Amino acid sequence: MHPLSRVPQKIIPTDKIAFTQKLDGQWIASQKGVMGGRSIKIDLNLKDKPSQKKLKN
Repeated sequence: MHPLSRVPQKIIPTDKIAFTQKLDGQWIASQKGVMGGRSIKIDLNLKDKPSQKKLKN
């Protein structure tokens, strides 16, 4: 087992969160970042479109 696999890795965001909508109406939040020296992309499936009022706070 690799020694770093036992230690929780911190994700450092390098880009803003982007909201996109698929053809079936599903929303996806995606963001790029760095974890353990590697470039990663995180995609989250959302049930509904996020409220702009909640995002500003």
